[in-house]
Amino acid sequence: KPHPEVRYRNKMPGMQDLMQAWPKEVEDELRNGTLELPSAEIDFSVEEYARMMCSLLGIPVYDGCVVESVHVLLSLFSELRDTHDMYA
Repeated sequence: KPHPEVRYRNKMPGMQDLMQAWPKEVEDELRNGTLELPSAEIDFSVEEYARMMCSLLGIPVYDGCVVESVHVLLSLFSELRDTHDMYA
């Protein structure tokens, strides 16, 4: 579990905001496996890949704060996994 209180240097969106439903078409493509997201095979550095994935999910990446954005990304993953497990 993430630490209950983390202080970011810049404003980050809340988990509830990030967990809002995507447009139906996007959710359908994700569910069907037809939405092609960039793979880890792409010729990006780890930082560039993290910035791209955060951007796709609406998580801002501020200069010098990539680790904070990745923390939000992993917290979102944890929250979504726990929510899915609760309703599965």
